Formats: sequence, C-alpha cells, structure tokens
Amino acid sequence: MGLPTAEQVTNKYLYGADKRPEDMLDPSILNHRNGTSENSIPVDAVEYMRSGAGRFVNSANFAWLRKFFDSSIALEPGVYSAKQIFELVGGVATEPGGEKGDAGYIVNQIYLGAGDPDYAERAYIWGTTRFKIVDGAEFVVSADGSREIRNFAIVPDGDENFDFEGGADSAIGNRALQPIIDPSNIGRTVRLVFDGIDAISRTTLTESNFNSDQKNVISVDLVDKAQIGLAALNAIEGLKDRLFASGDQSIRFLDSQGRPIIYGTAYSDSIGGAVTPGGTDLNQDKYNLGGWFLGGVLDLGLDSNLYGYLQNGIAYVGGSGNDKIIGTSRNDALYGGDGDDTLLGGIGNDMLAGGNGFDSYIVDAQSGSDVIVDADGLGQIVFGDLPLTGVGRLLTQTSSSVLWSESLSSGLEVRYDYSQKSKDLTITIGNESSVTVRNFESGALGIEMPQLDDSVVKPQAAVVHASDSEGSGHTVVTHDGQGHAEHASQTTQSFQTPAGSGASAAAEPAGGLNAVHQTSGNVAAPDGIDPMVLTGNGWQRVGDNQASNLLALRGAAGSSAGVQLGDGSNTVSSRDGDATVRESAGNNASILGDGTTHAPRVAGDGHPLIGSQVASLVQAMAQFAPPVAGQTLLSSGQHESPMPLIVSSGR
Repeated sequence: MGLPTAEQVTNKYLYGADKRPEDMLDPSILNHRNGTSENSIPVDAVEYMRSGAGRFVNSANFAWLRKFFDSSIALEPGVYSAKQIFELVGGVATEPGGEKGDAGYIVNQIYLGAGDPDYAERAYIWGTTRFKIVDGAEFVVSADGSREIRNFAIVPDGDENFDFEGGADSAIGNRALQPIIDPSNIGRTVRLVFDGIDAISRTTLTESNFNSDQKNVISVDLVDKAQIGLAALNAIEGLKDRLFASGDQSIRFLDSQGRPIIYGTAYSDSIGGAVTPGGTDLNQDKYNLGGWFLGGVLDLGLDSNLYGYLQNGIAYVGGSGNDKIIGTSRNDALYGGDGDDTLLGGIGNDMLAGGNGFDSYIVDAQSGSDVIVDADGLGQIVFGDLPLTGVGRLLTQTSSSVLWSESLSSGLEVRYDYSQKSKDLTITIGNESSVTVRNFESGALGIEMPQLDDSVVKPQAAVVHASDSEGSGHTVVTHDGQGHAEHASQTTQSFQTPAGSGASAAAEPAGGLNAVHQTSGNVAAPDGIDPMVLTGNGWQRVGDNQASNLLALRGAAGSSAGVQLGDGSNTVSSRDGDATVRESAGNNASILGDGTTHAPRVAGDGHPLIGSQVASLVQAMAQFAPPVAGQTLLSSGQHESPMPLIVSSGR
C-alpha cells in the first residue's frame, strides 16, 4: 500500500484509473467527472505519520496541550478524556458568543520540509492536512500535581482529499497549478483513505516529552512565506514537467499529431479557439499566482506545457450533447461525439468527425482542405448557409471515378469527385476550399450521386439489327443486360445459325449490304473474350494476343457461309499460336505458319464446333460493343463455295 505517488493521484483524479488512458481521444474520458463510483486511494496510516506528511507534527503543535501541561492552570486530580480537558483549558471562544477553538491541528505542507527530497510531491498531493489526538487518550492529573497523557498518539483527522479546492493558502498554488494539471476541468476529487490507524503506536506523553517537542516544533507563523513560496514554485515546476514528459505522462494532453487536446463535457458545449470549457486559455505561456509575493509587486507563475504545441492545431473532444465546436487557424481535429453537433474547422486543413446523430459540417471559403469522417451518414454539409445536395449534372464517369457538379444559388460551382476504389468523395467549392468525405455512400449527409451511365458499370439491354439492300431491318441479336443473349430469325430465304445452341436462327439477307448498329445500349464483352470490330478495306485483326479469340461460321446443307475479305490480297493468320482451319470441299489454299499449304481438310458437312469455342463465340457476339457514333458495314457478296473458317490466336 505505502504512500501514493504524484502519477497515481493525478491519474485517479483525471481519469479515475491508476494509469493514463492509451487513447487520449476516447470520449468516455468525459464521463469521469460526473461519475458516482468510489474514486479513492488507500493510504497506509502508519507510513503517513512516520515518513509522510505526519512526520512534521508533534504534541507542541496543539496549543491546548500547552495549557494542560501548564501547572499554573489548576486541575483537580483525576483522569480526563481529551474532550473534557479541551473544554476545561482549550475550548476558549475567540470572541463572546463565538464557537470554541478546534482541538485539532491544520497545516499546509507547502511550509514544511522545503529542502526534503519529497517536498514537491508531498506538497502537491497533500496540500492542507489535518491532525488530532487519537481517540481514547487519557489525561492524568496526579495528586502531586504532575501531569501526563496515556495512550497518546497523533493521527490523521479523517481522510484527506486531492483536488484543487482548499483554503486560502491552497488557493494560491491552485490558481497556477490547475490550468496545467486539468485545463479542461475533467477531474474528480480523489479520497485518500487512511488504513491502519489503530496500528499507530501509542505512548505516554510526559511533561518532559512535551517540553522536548516544544523545542523542535515547526511554527508556521515564523516561516518566511515569500521565501517558501519561491521554493515551492521551483519544486512544483519540476514536478509538473515530470508529469508531462516522463513516466506515465499523466498530463500529456496531446494527440498523435502533437495537437493539444481540449475536452468538452457530457452536456451541450460551445467550444471555440484555445479556451477550454473550464475557462483555461491554452494560448498562455504562463499561469500566474496572482501577485502573491511581496505584497503584489512580484507576480510569478508556472510555465505552460501545452503552449508550444498550439502551432500544430487543437484536438477537440466533444461529449454526448449537442455541441458547437469552432477550430483555429491551424490544422485542427474536431470530434463531435454523439448528439447533433455543429463542426466548423475554420482556416486550415481540419479533420471533422461526427459521432452518432445529425451533425452539421460547416465549410466556408476559408476552410482549406478538410476531411469528414461521419459515423452514421446522417447530417449535412453546409456552405453559405445552404446544405449541399449533390444534385447536378454528370461530367465524366469511368470505372474508377465519377465526376459531377452542382451549381449553388450564389452561382458558385461545386464539383464532386467520387473514387470507386477508396470510396472517398472529394468536394471542391469554387477554386479554394475542399472537403473529402471518407467511406461515402450515396445519400449520406444528404448528398445524392447522379444517375450513372450503367454501361461503365454493367451492360445494358441491347439489340443488334441487320438491314438488307432494300432497307428492311431485321433483329439479329437481343441482349437483356443481365448476361443473356437471344438470337432472332430474319425473314429471308437463306438461314444460317450463329454459333450457339441453335435454338434461334439469324438470317443471311439475300444481296445488299449488312448494317450492324446499336439501338439501345452498349454490350460489353466479359473477361477473356475480346470483341471483334471489322470495318474498312484494310487489315482486320481479331484478338490482341492476350486472350482466346474466336470467329466461327456454320453453313447448313445447300447454303453458303464464309468470310469475304474484299477484292485485294487478304490474309487470315494466327500470331505465334496454333491456328485450326476446317475446310470443305472446294478450292482452298490454307497457308501455314511455315509457308506450306498442308492444312488438314475436314468435310464441310455442318458438324457443330467444339463446345468451348461455341461458348466463346456466343459471348463475343452477344456482348460485342460497336461504336456509339456510327454503323459498321459488312459486305454480303456472293458465297459461291462453302468454306467454314476458324482462326484462333492466343498466348
């Protein structure tokens, strides 16, 4: 048990625990001051009287004991209690009708043992202390006139408290010490509970013992308070620096960015700048004692430990009330906590974090680049007294970002840039201020994302048409946007089945040009299938060497199917991979990669293609996305000789 340390008492006072919290931004710290649980530290009474604050007190400090041992004051022989003797010799009213004097002894530790190693810690913890004569002491007056006190001991007069309230002498130090130890006024009184008072040894105090004590007594009335005050100031300066920088760092009110922390309360606070709800102004380099020395001529104080860190900004921690917090011109962090809070970072790049509740994040032209972290998506972002809605026009959309704008009634443009990867929404107002909302979802903080062009995100329903030379249109392929393609028949005489199940047929118009065009959306190719775009009279290439590509035609008996490449010299080839060519009877000239013409021939009897190739072609045709701005023209021509052809390329 022993005696408490300065760190232990300070932590118990500020946080209700023996250790400083690991997270100094935890809003639960604010709940301590209003707590009702026991907030105490046990103290060994024997140790306290032997080597602690009690060691400076002896019998001569009790003025009424002097009267007991004064033989000039007549007392009848007998055994008296302390109360009886006090009434007889000590309980003299200071003025007519006034209360009788106190039987105890009160002293402030600041005046005792200023040169001792424990001086600063003892004066800091104990301050004003009270002592009394132990209950059960017997005051004996012998027949010969000699006097003694049996079962005598000096003990603490009740438990002590640690806080920054006290008498006149304590108030002097508290005026400078409290703004440093507890600038936000989050602390709660600590009871210092004495244990083992009965174990303090009793003795018989004789007149000789009392006379010896009189020679050794420390009389506070004779102490040079100005000199003691200077010694105390220097000692406490060192102690509070220790509490800030070393050990458990009990009073190191800094966040991870080196910003001083200001705590609110569990109620609705209005906090602004560097002034705490407790009234302490952090923008002071010294907290003075109020002109105590030399009759008010010399005003000394304690140096602030936080003043030098204000350049980093301030971290504000709000409680569960509806708080209004306004930052500084530095890079601040505003934690609103629960409740409907209003957060305005001010000049600088600030972090605004609202807890649960409808929070309002105020942004103005001087706000800099702020970051918002909202807990529940409720609330609003306000600029110029107007909440931002996100209602505007879509500017650009890619697979990684969405950019849109909103025009305010003032004519100012607000631009929204949403990252689909990080889920962050960056809002730029005019050319200066910006705010980034972390983990944004559409509708959060009253901001709606515009209706997106789903072709960037997912395929839309689409229809592919073909027209004959007479301008008649025919549906060839329909796609529902959900990955399902349907092949429709044309009203022509010659039919062929595009690769697939064959459940539906796509017609080959007789003569003329085939026009393939988009009418209701884009059809995107899935991973692993590259769309085929064949236009113009130059080289046409299927594939990009990175995936499996397939071009397939199948003709029914008695019909023609093929690829007509034009009037010039045309080549169908495979790059670096294997090419499979299936030919029908007729004039075929397949050129292999080594320059030979020995491609194996397979009778063109309409045999189905390999299953994996069929599936690839179905997806390629169904999800091919032709250019939006025009049409792709395919020459129909005459197919005089059946020549099904497959060209594959991949690596």
